[in-house]
Amino acid sequence: MYYRLSEDHTEFSFETQELQGKFVVDSPAYSPNHRHHLREVLHKPTNTCVSPTQDAQKFHSGLCNFFRAYARNSWLTELRALPSQSVFQENGVQLIWSPMVQHQVKLTASFAIQEPNFIDIDIALESYGYYPDYELVFANYHAPSLKGGTYVKPALGGDGPIEEIRVEENAAFQGMYPFFPRDLHVASLLNDGRSQKGRWYYQPVCGRCYGHPLGFATNGSTEILLMGRTEDVAAVGVTYFAEDETDDDVAQHHALYLSLFGQDLHPGDGWRTQMRLVVQEATDSTQRLHSYQSFLTRIEHIDRRFEINPHSLLQKSMS
Repeated sequence: MYYRLSEDHTEFSFETQELQGKFVVDSPAYSPNHRHHLREVLHKPTNTCVSPTQDAQKFHSGLCNFFRAYARNSWLTELRALPSQSVFQENGVQLIWSPMVQHQVKLTASFAIQEPNFIDIDIALESYGYYPDYELVFANYHAPSLKGGTYVKPALGGDGPIEEIRVEENAAFQGMYPFFPRDLHVASLLNDGRSQKGRWYYQPVCGRCYGHPLGFATNGSTEILLMGRTEDVAAVGVTYFAEDETDDDVAQHHALYLSLFGQDLHPGDGWRTQMRLVVQEATDSTQRLHSYQSFLTRIEHIDRRFEINPHSLLQKSMS
């Protein structure tokens, strides 16, 4: 793997067997609201840029950024708009946000570029406040050529296998952001008014419960997969595709989201979870689910809870 840090330490360029791109570490140079993200991510075997292209609405947003933190009926903060502490590692970077009055949580996020074609994200939360129905939204904006989909269970009370679906424009939820929740409790918390606070109001709409916490976006030759742990993914978000998206702000987002946690966070809680972004040649459901199972196998022995060290806030990074 090739890895080069910029002189001002605000981004690093990377190249693996199948990927090349840049990770903006903590810089307002591209946008003060998007201080960390992946950009110019090229899938080399298909010569396809999978991050937002220059003509895309979300060009400055990129892949892999922590969007918002919420609690019941409450907006807490926008992490991607806030400075973080950066710790560079052998194959990636660790970003650390210290607790604040409005978000009394220490968040440590480690991004590791892995051969040949995926990025692992490991996050740890240390809570110093009480947040009912705590939610952390992880956002990925992709190239406009990729169309999104996910995997859902049968309708409530129905029988049958998990189903792959593509999310396309429909008058029933025009202008709304589709999310596929883990359960009915998550469906209710997503609509408790939290998205109507802070800035950039939006309205979620809940579809069927997800079958796997796995979203994908594909153009038929190249695709990205975004996945997490069922225990920790509250919902999978997929913006719909529209043939004519000129006047449709939602369709122009071209996004996959993972809504994390969706449960009460108490002072003294230490939570840890993992996500993975895969960039590959387009496959089918069988291969996507195989990739997801490989991810689960790799992380199954990692503890999801940890004890908080009272000296943690004095340390530069979590051990």
